[in-house]
Amino acid sequence: MIFENPFKVGLCLSGGAARGMTHLGVLRELEGAGLRPDMVAGASVGALIGALYAHFLDIEEVERIVLAFLKGEDFSDLRGDILVRAREGDERRGFFRRMLKTFRKSLFYSVSMTQLSYLPVNRLESLLAKMVPDVNIEDAKIPFACVATDIVNNRPYFLTKGPLRRAIAATCSIPGFFPPIAWDGVRLVDGSWSMQNPVRLLREMGADFVVAVEISQDIQDDEAPGNGLEVVLRSDMVTRITLSDMELKEADYVISPDMQKMEWWNFNKSAVCILKGREAATASIAELKKGIERARLKKFLTLKV
Repeated sequence: MIFENPFKVGLCLSGGAARGMTHLGVLRELEGAGLRPDMVAGASVGALIGALYAHFLDIEEVERIVLAFLKGEDFSDLRGDILVRAREGDERRGFFRRMLKTFRKSLFYSVSMTQLSYLPVNRLESLLAKMVPDVNIEDAKIPFACVATDIVNNRPYFLTKGPLRRAIAATCSIPGFFPPIAWDGVRLVDGSWSMQNPVRLLREMGADFVVAVEISQDIQDDEAPGNGLEVVLRSDMVTRITLSDMELKEADYVISPDMQKMEWWNFNKSAVCILKGREAATASIAELKKGIERARLKKFLTLKV
């Protein structure tokens, strides 16, 4: 009789909007080093990239799909919608600066209850249709799940089965920018607002060793709030960083690319983000392999006893 010792490595991909392109670089290097994960979980853009990878198991195909979308007409149309809604007299600012400013205004208006969201939900789903296949979560080649934020019951909500495209819409629905997504009697928004690094989700999926890729930024000292809305946004950042730090303590290994100069709204730096992801992953390979082997041996000895 052959004694089986199943050992599963889970990959946790955090949210971070444009910084999420870093995940593409990390995945490419992990795959090249023979460290393909047995399962993937993510939040927001990390869930998007994780879902594509779990479905195709081909990082080149995932990168092609994502970068083609960013260069395509649909993304350009989205930028056009943002610019149309931006106030006049702001042309001296770059597009992404205007996007950031407009988003902040949208968030403020939503909190003030003058509108539910900046763009309709069908706009988000039509954008995702260009990237995410119309399949169920459970159809992926390796197990995949993502986290969204349940604003009915005030908790993280794990999406482990059902329509993949709608699940990604839920975890990517930025509050104030897109409306909540209806799912099984609850209303879901961006997963990174409640669980930036869903390490616990991977544990529940059966992962023995969890590798987390953290792409958030530290708060810069020279970014003092200039008004009340910026104080609210800064307070939210503090909360999310604190939660993220707690989540990362539950991971077995954390890959942390240098994101300090990578703005969350600047998709023009996708190539730089990918490179930073590759560099961080390359620097981690040797230590990561050792950690996985130690954990594998420990589990084997525990089961044998």
